[in-house]
Amino acid sequence: MAEYQPPRGMKDIVPSEMERRKWIYTNIRTVLDSYGYSEVAPTELEMWDTLAAKAGEDNLNEVYDFKDKGDRRLALRFDLTCGIARMVAGMRIPRPIKLYAIGNAWRYDAPQKGRYRCFTQWDVELFGTDSTAADAEIINLSSDILKSLGLDFEVRINNRKLVENIFNYLKIDKKCYVDVMRTVDKIPKLSEYDILTEFKNAGITKSQATSLLDILGRKGNPKDLIPLLRKEFKDDRQVQESIDTLENLFTNLGKECILDLSIVRGIGYYTGIVFEAFDPKEEKLGSLFAGGRFDGLVGVYGKEDMPAVGVGGGMERLLEILEQKNAFEKMKRPKSVFIAPINDSVRPYAKKVAATFRKKGFMAELDLTGRNLKKQFDYANKKGFDYVGVIGDKEKEEKCFMLRDMVTGREKKIKM
Repeated sequence: MAEYQPPRGMKDIVPSEMERRKWIYTNIRTVLDSYGYSEVAPTELEMWDTLAAKAGEDNLNEVYDFKDKGDRRLALRFDLTCGIARMVAGMRIPRPIKLYAIGNAWRYDAPQKGRYRCFTQWDVELFGTDSTAADAEIINLSSDILKSLGLDFEVRINNRKLVENIFNYLKIDKKCYVDVMRTVDKIPKLSEYDILTEFKNAGITKSQATSLLDILGRKGNPKDLIPLLRKEFKDDRQVQESIDTLENLFTNLGKECILDLSIVRGIGYYTGIVFEAFDPKEEKLGSLFAGGRFDGLVGVYGKEDMPAVGVGGGMERLLEILEQKNAFEKMKRPKSVFIAPINDSVRPYAKKVAATFRKKGFMAELDLTGRNLKKQFDYANKKGFDYVGVIGDKEKEEKCFMLRDMVTGREKKIKM
């Protein structure tokens, strides 16, 4: 008999993992609701042109696309940002527009630990203001999400405009910008030799490549790095303005935020501030969240443009790192009780007892199989119930039940 499996790079989510995901979802929603963001659900299937309009070549190469029966080219979304931006282009609501979504996305890349072809993202977008206060809010609320999960992390921040202005300062040909930017994004991951080789292949000189690696390889406390950059580029007004933006931003951020000049983000729609968060001890897992400013994207989908900044994070990476840190042991679960009727005649009363527990916030399950009491206790023990409520003819008559604590083994009679 054939064994039917999910497609490569995709997985089913079993109850134990879904319980953990729901706990993460609850933490995310609690933080975002407290900041005044509204949840939306953009469609998972987009027109190809929607994604192609501003996705960037790397992402389009990974898109799952096909033609429908009407010969229209469609695609599964590779992230949530494009769909939300398309939605916002048709909205007429007060600004700033503050939205978030949690849902699946698809990318046809190489599956590996913590990375799947179908994955779940949380995504937050703020539209309608170009203030660095908006960038700071997105970074701060993202940090609050990780803090609510008990994670240690650092947020590495940069300004793509600063990087482009440094390109201009070094007289790098604009035709090379895309390839050079792609290599800059790899600075933390590759050796100096490999980076310089990629810069050369991108079409810049050895002198330009050496200077670029020296400048963009720096990271650390912005209070130390920003004065150095100001001094180094004191005669370049555009570089100074880009540094001003970063300096203003960092005044509104926490100590977990550092300046990292190699952070540029690979997706083509980013235009200004960009950032990524990492657990310094688990960097191989990749970023815990990432995002930045994408002014211009809404204008692609509608007549009116507006500035925007956003962030996204992967659920699978959160699950991986939280499991490694045993964080799920602190996960709060509702108390659970299994209601065990001794015979069918007491089942209607047992149903009322279960309903009473649910109203009080318990997870209450009622036996549905007619098993004997021993087998009901075996089932409750295997499922990890906190309590078992036993109901027989006497309990029904007296309108009570016997409640056993499955940890201590103690029993007591409870009146309804």
